[in-house]
Amino acid sequence: MVRVLSRLALVALLASPVAAEERPLRLEEVQRLGTSGARAVESFRMGEDIYVAIPQLAEDIPGQPASMDGGDSDVDSVVFRWESGALVEFQRIPSHGSEDAEFFTIGDRLFLAICGVRMGRGPYNPNGYAMVYEFDGRRFFPVQQLATFAAKQVRAFTIGAEHYLAIANGVTLAGVEGDSRSRIYRWDGTRFQEAQSLPSRWAYDLESFEIDGRSYLGLADHLDGWTLYEWKDGVFQPIQTVSEPGARDLTHFRIDGSHYLAYANLVGTSRIYRFADGRFVEYQALDGPGGRAFHFLPADPYPYLVRVNFITGDRTKPETALRSTLYRWNGMAFEPAQSFDTFGGTDAGSFEAGGERYLVVSNSLAPDLRFRVDSLVYRLAQ
Repeated sequence: MVRVLSRLALVALLASPVAAEERPLRLEEVQRLGTSGARAVESFRMGEDIYVAIPQLAEDIPGQPASMDGGDSDVDSVVFRWESGALVEFQRIPSHGSEDAEFFTIGDRLFLAICGVRMGRGPYNPNGYAMVYEFDGRRFFPVQQLATFAAKQVRAFTIGAEHYLAIANGVTLAGVEGDSRSRIYRWDGTRFQEAQSLPSRWAYDLESFEIDGRSYLGLADHLDGWTLYEWKDGVFQPIQTVSEPGARDLTHFRIDGSHYLAYANLVGTSRIYRFADGRFVEYQALDGPGGRAFHFLPADPYPYLVRVNFITGDRTKPETALRSTLYRWNGMAFEPAQSFDTFGGTDAGSFEAGGERYLVVSNSLAPDLRFRVDSLVYRLAQ
């Protein structure tokens, strides 16, 4: 089905006068950020200013053998601000093995939440915490701490007038103990209080979205695949599960009124699903292992999708120098438009400034398995 769609779409694209006149977008490198074990990209605005937060997993320890499971995990998360056409360091936030950052607002209050997978320099402690910070007009300062276990993502969302914060927890390794359930917290007007837990063993991602006024939450688990939950009777209830190992990311987007989920799989095939009759049905396969994250880029007349690849091979000797892909929607399916180098790529985020669109890609692991590797800023050019 996927091959038929792709061929038909390509014929339609070549025959279209709009396509013939349009110049596809291309990625042009404009800046390098000196990051270490960068794990995510969170772009946001506060007033007229543009910011990008990059949580970092670890720093290299001099004299210690290179390993993706080593390093000093007590390393800052970095917030950059866009100034005069470049990202400039704005604030360093003391953190521990950080995996994700999430900006959100409640009324006129501005928050940034950061979660981490581990603490220390080895042996590591996966029983840590997520921190919620509030912006006071000058800096982000801590306002709440939430207990976590090997946390890898934090997601803020609303249902009606209620504000929620969800954290993807868990790891299953010999000798490592903790509560792997993922958690959902509700804002009570002063702080977040636990409202529900979701079964997980090695959760990596949470994705919230609405379809026809109904609220959904997707959970990606490395061991169990991905599960779709629907909000019913005041709680999230499971309605669909796709069981396969390697689940890393779920990204929801819309094209021409249809709802899609892009699913990144580290060890197998990444896929695009389309919502139909109350569930997501496979629509397109994006072959090749190493999938870590997707990022959707709306564009006229056809949108784009970025796939960021992480590693291939065994964790003791992984291949980190991979090619990630910018896909373009051709009216029926996604076609590769450009490939670009990533080194233990983990995430992508975008923003607009001065009439231009930019993409930030986080890299976490150099080919020699050192954490110190640049993350890149691209301009989307025609």
